[in-house]
Amino acid sequence: HPKGRDLLLRLAARSDVVTEHYSPGVLDRAGLGYHDLKKVKPDIVLLSLSAAGATGPLNDVVAYAPTMMSLGGMMGLTGYEGERVLMPWSGYGDANAAIHGAFAVMAALRYRNRTGRGQHIDLSEVDACASLLGYPIMDYVMNRRVATTQGNRSPFMAPHNIYPCQGEDAWVAIAVMTDAEFRGLCQAIGKPNLACDPRFADAYLRVRNRAALDEAIAAWTRERAPRDASDALQAAGVAAEPVMNIQDNYFDPHMQERGSFVEVEHPVIGNITLPAVAWRLKDTPAAIRRPAPTLGQHNEYVCRDLLGLSEGEVQALEQEKVFT
Repeated sequence: HPKGRDLLLRLAARSDVVTEHYSPGVLDRAGLGYHDLKKVKPDIVLLSLSAAGATGPLNDVVAYAPTMMSLGGMMGLTGYEGERVLMPWSGYGDANAAIHGAFAVMAALRYRNRTGRGQHIDLSEVDACASLLGYPIMDYVMNRRVATTQGNRSPFMAPHNIYPCQGEDAWVAIAVMTDAEFRGLCQAIGKPNLACDPRFADAYLRVRNRAALDEAIAAWTRERAPRDASDALQAAGVAAEPVMNIQDNYFDPHMQERGSFVEVEHPVIGNITLPAVAWRLKDTPAAIRRPAPTLGQHNEYVCRDLLGLSEGEVQALEQEKVFT
């Protein structure tokens, strides 16, 4: 609606940042592109999130998070060794791009505060996914090796896997880096002779013979609950932790003590539990104080308080269906 465009420009004129998540060109065709926004706010920061950015051979591709994960190389590395697992349910491509975008916006605001100039940030979600794959990319650039799936295993650590425990779908994660840690693991599982086995004499040999090593460890973990196994290994200086589902995470004493979850009252569905902010900052402590907004929840605040429209003007715009 033409009046909706005018309202958005008025809002942009008193804003620091505009973010959009469309295909390239959508804002320009609506008369809301970067050059339009600069006319009303010369130092505006515009963040444009699209599948592959506004330039290049894929700039017109229509994609969703799983597609972007595939194009960015993440999907080809996902799965157990020798197998590939497609993840159509995963939206990590979007979440990852949002984190990159938030960081870019903070950098742009810092630059604006120093120079007085705004920026248009053209962020490719495919590139944001690829940027997380430093090890496989460098391995190809330097050694011409194409990375493949490896499950929970590490190319330079062994043991490094998840192991079956007592109970249904119960597992413990174990990772060993040093010879001292390996000796501690051997003591903890009651097999000190493994530390003297020539097959496992150093990290390189342990990786080469990790199948036999995994079998020996799994024989011990199968007889124990995940928490019992991890406690015994941690006491021996070994990195280990139960593999937890959402319910396990919520009721875990450590997560409870850390305040890792918060309860928020939602106006439609009632009380909901959300993951809390993961970091603790002394001077600027972050917290989740309210749920996500419902559709049109803040129309009156934006129109009346921010844009200064009268009650009659707001009602007229609602009747014309400029907004809902």
